[in-house]
Amino acid sequence: MHAMTLSGYKSLWTPGEGCAWRADMPAWHLLRMNAHYIAPPERLEQWETWLQQARQYRRWVRGHLHDARLWHIHLQFDGVRAWIRLAREEAFAIDLQPGEGIVIRGEAKHLSGNPALWLAFDWCDRTQGSTGAWAGWSGALAKATIPSDGRWHPFEIAVKVPYFNTTRCWARPIIGQDATAEPQPGSMLIRGLSIQFPSNATRQRLSSVWKLRARLAFDDTIYTRRDLAWAQKCFVCGFIFIYDRAFWDPDRMRYRVEELLDEAKREFGGFDAVVLWHAYPRIGADERNQFDFWRDMPGGTSGVRRAVEQFHRHGVKVFIPYMPWDIGTRRESQTDADALAEMVANLEADGIFLDTMVESPARLREVVDAKRKGVVFEPEGHPGMEEMERCNASWAQWLQAYENIGVLQLKWVEPRHMQHQIRRWDTDHTHELAAAWLNGSGVLVWENIFGSWNPWRWADRAALRRMVPIWRACADLLCQGEWLPYYPTPVPGVLSSCWRGKDTWLWTFYRMDGQREASLPAPSALRTNQWHWYDVWRGESLQPILRDGSPTLQVPPDRFGAVLALRGGASHSLLQLLAHQRRLRASDRTPPPQDAHLVALSVMEPQKIPAVVSASHPPAEALFVAGGKFEFVVKHMRRECGCYPDPGASVEEQRRFLTGNPFHEEITHRIACSINSFYIQPAPVTNAQYQVFLDATGYVPTEPTNFLKHWGGKRCPPHLRDEPVVYVDIDDARAYAGWLGARLPTEWEWQHAAETLGERFSRGMVWEWTESLRDDGHSRFVMLRGGSRYQASGSIWYFPGGEQPIASHAKFILLYPGLDRCSTIGFRCAWEQ
Repeated sequence: MHAMTLSGYKSLWTPGEGCAWRADMPAWHLLRMNAHYIAPPERLEQWETWLQQARQYRRWVRGHLHDARLWHIHLQFDGVRAWIRLAREEAFAIDLQPGEGIVIRGEAKHLSGNPALWLAFDWCDRTQGSTGAWAGWSGALAKATIPSDGRWHPFEIAVKVPYFNTTRCWARPIIGQDATAEPQPGSMLIRGLSIQFPSNATRQRLSSVWKLRARLAFDDTIYTRRDLAWAQKCFVCGFIFIYDRAFWDPDRMRYRVEELLDEAKREFGGFDAVVLWHAYPRIGADERNQFDFWRDMPGGTSGVRRAVEQFHRHGVKVFIPYMPWDIGTRRESQTDADALAEMVANLEADGIFLDTMVESPARLREVVDAKRKGVVFEPEGHPGMEEMERCNASWAQWLQAYENIGVLQLKWVEPRHMQHQIRRWDTDHTHELAAAWLNGSGVLVWENIFGSWNPWRWADRAALRRMVPIWRACADLLCQGEWLPYYPTPVPGVLSSCWRGKDTWLWTFYRMDGQREASLPAPSALRTNQWHWYDVWRGESLQPILRDGSPTLQVPPDRFGAVLALRGGASHSLLQLLAHQRRLRASDRTPPPQDAHLVALSVMEPQKIPAVVSASHPPAEALFVAGGKFEFVVKHMRRECGCYPDPGASVEEQRRFLTGNPFHEEITHRIACSINSFYIQPAPVTNAQYQVFLDATGYVPTEPTNFLKHWGGKRCPPHLRDEPVVYVDIDDARAYAGWLGARLPTEWEWQHAAETLGERFSRGMVWEWTESLRDDGHSRFVMLRGGSRYQASGSIWYFPGGEQPIASHAKFILLYPGLDRCSTIGFRCAWEQ
């Protein structure tokens, strides 16, 4: 049987744990860079040489991005695992069968420690295609031992594919090191990897596809697609937490798209796009998956689509998120890629935000394009250069900037790639604005961080309001003009970038100390009366003055600035821009004495308990709990939604409670309070008991979506009679309690009863509503108690599951009844003595 060999292109191999690609590129002595930025030149007189070398670097990357001959993999084994995997698409297409022989060849240079290089196979879920999840592995099968002399040596590892279940899985060859084989740590360099495998008719037909993938240069196809070009001008993206009152009005039960966009225009200069964030941190409270959350939104997917249409009428694009870690809730009948493409089409979304990801899933572009064109992919993490071929936008989140910021690597290599600066927990956004301003890139405005309010301060909003119209007016120049980053200015501490076009030049300025006046010598090519100069930050014409015999522009000492040079007279649109900037300058001179945008209501105490007509006598099964003065201690994971502050906490201490950062920290509450004696039900209300209430009152909720969904009709099925009632929201629970002359217990009544009554207090079957409703003016939430029998597994990002400690609670953010009713939340009643 003939053999086939694949080699020569980088995307054939995927470095995993402990492994990373490194380029064997030329040495440019003036270029310093990290994973995210190229450092500015250290001295002004080096700028032209530095710029020349930066351009050479860009040409090298674009020309050799996939040339495996010019890259190597650094393998660093820490004693656990370090593996390099054959690319998913190739491995799935080859479809190795038990008994077939393969050979992996390459060169390696031993650096330290363990000299062994092992070959093994991952087994991946066939039902999910090339994206199939890991389902096990073969264990280490064969090895090559690399000589420890620090030189490059060829190696060859041959093995036959062991038996595996080919109906359920496909085989993915991997090479590396693992503790199960030899636990000694070590490191080595690997290059020139190839794989040889038997030929057959199917594999021969695919050889042409593999040849296409074996390109060596950067592929900029997505940047030439007209349907995706909108991302190049998407400078301001708003992160919309759908539970925020700004988006959904729970009192009038309607979406507030018009009002939200009006406020965005007033405060930030307007949004070009929004991310509608829907599931986290609620997901995992019950079995709903990320797609179910859209289906259970107000009005269902049709209601969301109508809201999306409102954004579109204002020229605002809409991203929806994809959460690859959602693997422990209800599964769809199709792959995530297919379900996501279908949801994008149903909602008429324009982009997909790839949560926690640095790359787009395999097949996603293909299946999304088949359902809806023009959908942009934007990962949260910093993608590799190769991934810019599939994702034409990305977040620039907490990137490793230099003291004077630097040039965004991705933006430099592909100026049409949009990056959105974001440091979500910062209260001062100067750094994000400066990095975006100097790189001709964008920002993400995010204030409601999963229910934790962190508003932009007035100075940052005012600066962004001035940037936005300049970005939009010069969008083509910023992505297609000749970029001259860190353009020399003779004033220390004043940073500038320039974009040069045929008839237009634009300079952006950032003053690191905010005080110095910028000085800009006019380039010799612009020293004719054909060119006119404008301070587009302040909205004024500029006239060069002679300084040391050279025409020079003086730019006033604002924190940021921008100068436009234009050949010929000012257009109508430019005159409008200048007038707009003058109006902003006049209105933004001083912050308002009371900045209403920053306001959030206190959530230190819950809202007042709704009044009820108390029963003269609680039912016989109710348990008596003696009151008194107590100090309750509650501990729980912070999660990114934060919690409410303890009574009496200082302003600084309040922020420590309210913020969701760091998310993995434990919050400890110490609450001193007095409790009157009361009675409480020994167990949550059952379905049978709730049926009696419905029969007696005819209760029908105003919004009935998902009300008692588990019943499957108007009557409780016999097999559910003794189970806790679920699919009731807090108002449904209050209605039942009020009918009994009772109310829901407070958090502290619930905890005191659980601690006092012991085994007589049944808990942990379902989460329980408590009278703890809070509303900071942006998000509403209730503290749930007890835990439930359901637990979503497979990710740290899920809502807490399983039975919870008595001295613990969970923040449950409210939207509207249809989404707030869950299969895991019930309640019990309490009576005043």
